[in-house]
Amino acid sequence: MSKLRLVLVDDQALFREGLRTLLGLVSDFEIVGEARNGQEAIELARRCRPDVILMDLRMPGLGGVEATRAISEAKLPARVLVLSTFDDDEEISAALAAGAIGYLLKDVPAEKLTEAIRLAARGDSVLQPSVATKVVRQFAEWQNRQQKRAAQPLVEPLSARELQVLEQLTSGKSN
Repeated sequence: MSKLRLVLVDDQALFREGLRTLLGLVSDFEIVGEARNGQEAIELARRCRPDVILMDLRMPGLGGVEATRAISEAKLPARVLVLSTFDDDEEISAALAAGAIGYLLKDVPAEKLTEAIRLAARGDSVLQPSVATKVVRQFAEWQNRQQKRAAQPLVEPLSARELQVLEQLTSGKSN
């Protein structure tokens, strides 16, 4: 069985070292690279061809959302799994819209993290329960806005003459 190839991306060296130590103990994981920012992450994604990239979001220079988008747009095979301290709605939405397959908070237990990495490598989405709640709420709000927008009638209905002109236009006549 081949090992899952991982890249760790975080601007905090101590956190990367802790992840490397923790994930290095997992027999089916191989750490193939580490990056301090989004630009380095993109370069490693191209060069190392990892299965999963554990991506922080807030980093100096190129951030995690921008790096995730670039990796996704380049059609690189790596799956990006966000590992962040922040769980605000905008960052969650931005990361998922950029192509991240999952979003976990840095307080996730080690066994949940290793399980999430395996799921992400298979192509399954992974959301921490508190993040999933926010995503579901955001979707429901979006759906409600769409329904309200579709249900809004015209401010004023068209007059009989306006309808005649519209009918003539649709039949190819000029105004």
